[in-house]
Amino acid sequence: MIDKVFSIKNVFIALAAVLVSTNNVSASNCGCQNSTTNGLYVSAYYSPTLSLIKNFTIGEHNNITKAVFGYKKDKTGNDINTTNIASFAINNPEFQYGDNLLSAFHGAIGCFLKSNLRGELEIGYENFSAVPNNEMYNVYALSRNSAISSSQYVTVKIDAINTVSLMANTCYDFINANIVPYICAGLGGNFVKITHNIVPKFSYKIKLGTTFKFNPKILIAIGGFYHGIFGNKYKYLLVDQPVQLSHTLNLNNAIAEFNFSYFGGEIGVRFMSY
Repeated sequence: MIDKVFSIKNVFIALAAVLVSTNNVSASNCGCQNSTTNGLYVSAYYSPTLSLIKNFTIGEHNNITKAVFGYKKDKTGNDINTTNIASFAINNPEFQYGDNLLSAFHGAIGCFLKSNLRGELEIGYENFSAVPNNEMYNVYALSRNSAISSSQYVTVKIDAINTVSLMANTCYDFINANIVPYICAGLGGNFVKITHNIVPKFSYKIKLGTTFKFNPKILIAIGGFYHGIFGNKYKYLLVDQPVQLSHTLNLNNAIAEFNFSYFGGEIGVRFMSY
């Protein structure tokens, strides 16, 4: 179920459904202005994104994690064996996540209001993969001692940080012409996947751009955006238990802390429905 939520295929299916449904909905039924310049619209964007993921730390709840170790790569090509504590040889590994230049897409459905204002609902998908590391895999031991020992650690695997965003934006078009600069501000939420589960967070977004009229019903949009997420704690992350723990907690999961935001450009198409 979680993997389906973060599937790019399903995001596009949702956008396609929106496109089809808007053809059967009139602007007057939803309170939008209905004229030669106003009404419902649907937008789809490709939006290459640069990540601002900083100060990433992770540990078990109640601060019982004393050290984190990365799983060292085996040149012989053996499979990962998290019960082998000798393989967790990278002390205090650095967590780094790259930019999202390929699988970054946004879509929106909106309508034109009065006085050059627009309102829209937007969905977006981002995938920030771990930066490739020649020394270790993306598997980490959360040790309850300063030195890793048997029966005193749990593990997590973090190949990427994925997020689906749902935003409610208010936009302002500065002029009504063939070339229209605009600004948008939005509030909403992000559903952030770090290990096996999803953490919901409140978020905000600012967009600037310009639309170019291709024909009366199709506009080309080019712009940029900044997307910020409120709060830096991501609780109740599932952990793996490769060994029998000497002490099992009632709350046996992890908490990650990091500052999470991203920015980028976007180019797309806006389809009008007068």
